[in-house]
Amino acid sequence: TPDVGNTVKISLYGADDVYIYPHDNCCIDGACDSECDQRDNLASKPFAVVGGQLDIRVIDENCPSWTILKRVDASSKTLTVENSMFASCLAVGDELVVAADEFYDDRQYGRYTIASVSGEDVVVVEDITKSFATLEGPGEPMFATEVTTLTRRVLFEGREDVANIGAHTIIFHTPDVLQTIQGVSFKGFGQGGKL
Repeated sequence: TPDVGNTVKISLYGADDVYIYPHDNCCIDGACDSECDQRDNLASKPFAVVGGQLDIRVIDENCPSWTILKRVDASSKTLTVENSMFASCLAVGDELVVAADEFYDDRQYGRYTIASVSGEDVVVVEDITKSFATLEGPGEPMFATEVTTLTRRVLFEGREDVANIGAHTIIFHTPDVLQTIQGVSFKGFGQGGKL
């Protein structure tokens, strides 16, 4: 996991197709035949695991991924959360989402950038203009709104240097192998009309 405030960004770009060459079928004495009939086309910008194991764990297991909103003070732009361990895992600049508390309108969520953290108190940059159900009210404690972090410190990014062709992930030739990806952000992935 990168240190707080730091990120790792892996950018995938280009328009050319990328191929893999099965060693047993396409290679002799370390030299591979680029025109081998049994090569596999991975298209452009692949993030591929071929015959191996992927284990990316970016989330600190001691940090809860969400908590409950205890109190809101809009005048000081402060969200007080129930779990101080959740708050201790946050950093200035991280993004939070306060879930919508209206059953029929999930667009009423709040998205905020952290300005500071002290104990259970999280001060945000943006004005708090929505009213959320909290443990202390308004609303009943059992309907208190959830809070989670959106910040990811490892980012896989597909650059759109060709219209509608982002990066993509492919994992194959790995039967019975556990693959793990936790706490990673994927942006600019997807290839219209391909794969």
